Amino acid sequence: MDLGVKSITKTMLAKYLEGELKCSRRNALRILNNLFGHIQKNLELGYRVQLTPFGIFVVRHRAEHRCKNPKTGETYMVKAKKTVCFKPGKALKNLKTKS
Repeated sequence: MDLGVKSITKTMLAKYLEGELKCSRRNALRILNNLFGHIQKNLELGYRVQLTPFGIFVVRHRAEHRCKNPKTGETYMVKAKKTVCFKPGKALKNLKTKS
């Protein structure tokens, strides 16, 4: 993969898989779509998704809370909601990136 690129897309991942698995781009995209769909489905069911050593995806409940608009100073309530959080594994925590 081109290290000069600042972001990686699903298409780029599929192209990488295509080369690694010696399969068609269509099959590589199908694999990625199924993988992401399976992760999403399990998060919707309330399961945590652990991808050792990459990290863990977990659904957390955020309580209703008060916020303040910094421009107007107006306060308002934000409704409670569920959100997906990611906790990086050791491999990512210790990752050294180029600036």
